[in-house]
Amino acid sequence: MRADAAAFVPGQGFVSEKAEVPKSRRAAAPVMSEASKRMPTYEKKDWIIAGIRHNIVTVISGDTGCGKSTLIPQLVCDAENLVPDDKVVVCTQPRRVAAITLAEYVARDRGQELGDEVGYQIRFINKFCETTRLIYATTAIVLRRLHSEPTLDSIGCLIIDEVHERDVYTDFLLLLLKEAMLNGRMPHLKVVLMSATLKADDFANYFNKVNGQTALKPVHIPGRMYSVEDYYWEDACEWIGFCPPDKGAGKGGKGKKGKDRDDGGAEDKIEACYQAIKKDETPKGRPGSERADSYGLNTLRACALWRQCEVYVDLVEELVHYFHHKQPKGDGAILIFLPGWGDITKTYIRLYQSGENYKLITLHSLMTPEQQHEAFEKPPAGYRKIVLSTNIAEASVTIDDANVPSIGCW
Repeated sequence: MRADAAAFVPGQGFVSEKAEVPKSRRAAAPVMSEASKRMPTYEKKDWIIAGIRHNIVTVISGDTGCGKSTLIPQLVCDAENLVPDDKVVVCTQPRRVAAITLAEYVARDRGQELGDEVGYQIRFINKFCETTRLIYATTAIVLRRLHSEPTLDSIGCLIIDEVHERDVYTDFLLLLLKEAMLNGRMPHLKVVLMSATLKADDFANYFNKVNGQTALKPVHIPGRMYSVEDYYWEDACEWIGFCPPDKGAGKGGKGKKGKDRDDGGAEDKIEACYQAIKKDETPKGRPGSERADSYGLNTLRACALWRQCEVYVDLVEELVHYFHHKQPKGDGAILIFLPGWGDITKTYIRLYQSGENYKLITLHSLMTPEQQHEAFEKPPAGYRKIVLSTNIAEASVTIDDANVPSIGCW
């Protein structure tokens, strides 16, 4: 029997439905760390558990940094008489790296070995045992489970995280769950939908009939946001004197640090860019009228030559060099967001060939879990960690030492 077509029963990983299920998976409740108890989610634990206890489906929205992905599964596991001892709590994640890192964090937070009370399940890899009570799994794993066990009898509470991303697996899972619940095929199951946006009302309306007469009102958890300054293309070009090639004029070649110059035929474009920046009030505390006058002619020319959807690897290389030498070596990682694998590869090669003391790491679904895990480890002494990633590092995981300006190339 295939591993992905078996039940969430510990012991030998996934086993067939005929296997004997352990009668209890509840050990003496470990104490979570004091840091977790200071998170906004923990402050609302009574409200959250009461909502889950009295509803079939609960919708929770939480701002970034509130701790919902790590704390809510723990609170559900620790709540008395919420989930039967012979069933597990499963928290889905859209990406493998998120499932693994969250399981590692929660196990460490509770003072447990990974794979004991807290484990994870991704394709081809199981990490849990007969005492496991909480499993982080990819959404695809739960869909396969539904295929072999349509009632999900082995799961007491299913927590679906990152529902706001609206990926095809999550949307399909929500559709199947709603149909099964409306037809009375999952009377034992509690479902918790977690979103990082305020669009939680859309999901509440979708599942409104499942809760019967009880109105489904989303629970909102405020987050702890840190001060962030936004800088744009024109700022980056001003810092390093970058100007892309004028491909329309047949110059081609590599983008280089430019000099203040005026070719005569670009005055209108440069003036249009100047006026556009002057009217832009997006960066708080940095009105466009002040920013426009602070940029040199070369920067305005760079704005006129900018092409949407083009990744300027030359600019990325210069910016990384700029930040690397501006900050003390080893003090903070640089996180670079790129559209896809091709751009990640090109940028990786360029940075590797620069000869700088960079610890280059790619964070992409094509990498193995072991390779992805390197993004969360400290670099060797004297080296700067550079993480090249798609939006997997923006939506699913937290890289703690990424406190140097991040570079987005979308």
